[in-house]
Amino acid sequence: MRCVFVVGTRMMGHGIAEVAALATHEVYIRREPRYFEQSRGRIKWSLEKLFENQRGVGGESDKAYAKLRRGYLSF
Repeated sequence: MRCVFVVGTRMMGHGIAEVAALATHEVYIRREPRYFEQSRGRIKWSLEKLFENQRGVGGESDKAYAKLRRGYLSF
């Protein structure tokens, strides 16, 4: 699996997107443009809290955050 597509980022979608990004997958989030940045902000906050107390893990939250993209499915 190379990428994960998440529809919405409420509680469950937010967690799925975060874990997938930490696992180095490209993560595409389907959200309205006005909510997408808000969702990314919540995920970034969560990633920073995760690594806040871990020394020597610098940049891991930034690497995972960089994997988050806005995307759409087309069939």
